[in-house]
Amino acid sequence: MKLNRKTYIGIFVFAIITVFIWGYNFLKGHRIFQPQLYYYATYEKVGGLIPSAKVTLKGFKVGQVEQVYFDTSDFKHLIVQIYMTEEIRIPEGSVAKIVSADLMGTKEIQLEFSESSAIHAPGDTLTSDVEKELMDEVNAQIAPLKIKAEELITSFDSVIIGVQSVFTEKTIENLKESFRALSESLVEIEGISKEIGRFVKDEKVHVSHIIKNLDSLSTVLSNNSKNLNNMLANLSNLSDSIAAAPIKNTIALTEKAMFDVQQITRKLNSDSSSIGNLINQREFYNHLNASVVSLDSLLIDIKANPDRYIHFSVFGKKND
Repeated sequence: MKLNRKTYIGIFVFAIITVFIWGYNFLKGHRIFQPQLYYYATYEKVGGLIPSAKVTLKGFKVGQVEQVYFDTSDFKHLIVQIYMTEEIRIPEGSVAKIVSADLMGTKEIQLEFSESSAIHAPGDTLTSDVEKELMDEVNAQIAPLKIKAEELITSFDSVIIGVQSVFTEKTIENLKESFRALSESLVEIEGISKEIGRFVKDEKVHVSHIIKNLDSLSTVLSNNSKNLNNMLANLSNLSDSIAAAPIKNTIALTEKAMFDVQQITRKLNSDSSSIGNLINQREFYNHLNASVVSLDSLLIDIKANPDRYIHFSVFGKKND
């Protein structure tokens, strides 16, 4: 059977169309002779996700975004159709998360598998999530700093107002005087420090001798540590002996002796005793003094004129 020209042309066009369709699907990653695996995910916003964006699992491409369109029931959500180029069993509870693929902000969907043993069927809607954008993260980090900066600026304004109210012309003049006095004090302190430096330099030899003497003293103490220990032991024994002595009895006897002395002193000062009269009464003293003078005169007269008071004779005869 001989084919005519039109038949050849039809076969050729059909082959071209077939190759074109196959190539188009191949470029899009579709498998023509294998079952088509589609899943869906719903988002409030997709952050620039476009069709043909990659779908990855642990960094490996396993599919691509087929379509992105609004949910016509409320137009509040976007539905993303995911075409799987790999036959992968997706556990129930897995998350289809929109993330940034590079620094330029290119979006892709990253699959995060759950631990469930149940498997999603093709056509199921996966749990969705969106990674926070860099700007959102920056705003979240900067917002507290912005609040603190505003509070700091407000506080700084209050401080400036307070400073302006405090630093009047008189206050500034006083500060100038204070700084001038401080400068003069620093000059004086510098002079004193120079004097101290010269004194230390002049007395360096004496200080060196003192240090040497101290070193010698420490050597002597170190060499005589045994004797020092014995002295300390003796002092300790002496303190123990003093602590063990009957100090209370001695103090009691001392107090009694002082009391007796007080009694004697009281009696001497009293007019009721002879000694007290002798000491305290002037009349008794005058009589006693007169008697002593008379006795002294009598003794002098007896010594001068013994015949007047003594009469005796060798022969027993008295002279008239």
